[in-house]
Amino acid sequence: MAYGKKTTYYLKMLAMGQEIIDSLSEEQYKYLSSKSGTLHFKRLLGFQSILDKRSKGGNGEKEDCPTKVGITLTSDEDIEVPVINILLNNKTGIDYKRDVSLRKVKANEEFDLSYYEMMFLIIRDEYCGYFEANGDPRGGYVAFNWRAYSNGKAKLPTPMIQFKRNRPEKTRSVYEKLIRPITSFIVPIDEKGPDGSWIVQPRYREKFGPLLEKMLKDKVKGKERSKQALREYRLTH
Repeated sequence: MAYGKKTTYYLKMLAMGQEIIDSLSEEQYKYLSSKSGTLHFKRLLGFQSILDKRSKGGNGEKEDCPTKVGITLTSDEDIEVPVINILLNNKTGIDYKRDVSLRKVKANEEFDLSYYEMMFLIIRDEYCGYFEANGDPRGGYVAFNWRAYSNGKAKLPTPMIQFKRNRPEKTRSVYEKLIRPITSFIVPIDEKGPDGSWIVQPRYREKFGPLLEKMLKDKVKGKERSKQALREYRLTH
């Protein structure tokens, strides 16, 4: 996929990918991304208890949004999708033979994936990084941030789910015909429980519950570290 910031490492990986493509037979080449149009985007899933930022309009402004943790898709045909412990990530590493199992999904049935499950699904040859969105068989794609991986600070690249950008015709409003960013389709999957604490909604609880618990604990620890650092700074200045 020719998407992403063109860093030296990115260009290196792109060249490696081109070598692999050049080595394929014509039949193998035609199979690449041949089923991307059968995989349909429905929504992103996020935690509203832990906020992120997204672009607001096209003027550089930002607004709060739920932190993205998953995606919902459907397939035109029966498929098997990856199942990975939700607490495994680019820092822990994910061994395909040891950590990835498969589950069957019926055609047209909605299914939810974490970002790393999506990564292991979308890199299959028949999708080649793409999925259907906005009526385009390659309207959505998964790109990767290689920085931490290339620096040895992560064991895997960080997957990023995006819509393919379009180029609108000149209109009075330059954004009139732009495809809405994928972050416009984030659905919160957590809510306040009876005691006021944040919990994951029942449909998503088994899969994403442990992740919310860990992220909230990490958030508290981060605040405590920030307070401690401020106290230490004040003592030394």
